[in-house]
Amino acid sequence: MNKIILSLTGTLLVSGCATIVTGTTQTVNMMTSSGKSANATVTSANGTFPVILPQAVAVKKSSEILIVNVTESDCVLPSATMIISHQQPWFWGNIVFGGLFGSTTDSASGAAWKYDSNTLINVIENERCRQ
Repeated sequence: MNKIILSLTGTLLVSGCATIVTGTTQTVNMMTSSGKSANATVTSANGTFPVILPQAVAVKKSSEILIVNVTESDCVLPSATMIISHQQPWFWGNIVFGGLFGSTTDSASGAAWKYDSNTLINVIENERCRQ
């Protein structure tokens, strides 16, 4: 009986492992391809919000693609960059040790996913502004 209780306790402790170990949000460093600043909007699991690039942006982890839309200005043409998430190794540990409950927790919270920490955002300069 003690072995069963110990086994169930251990299973519950590792359930949602990625959620506990890596959290449900992360910072993505968004740098511009031109090296210059640009206004943009980021569409993520958090919704859509404005940013000024380059910038470190806090986002909710998700299987969804991040979309960064650079806003047109006098010297910048509009463009879009997609940032794809990748599955965390912790998720697979949950399948092995935590079973269905742990992997479901990580999937539902978004912790099973991770974006690249550093991303280059395509910023196209208008020809009339190039020097």
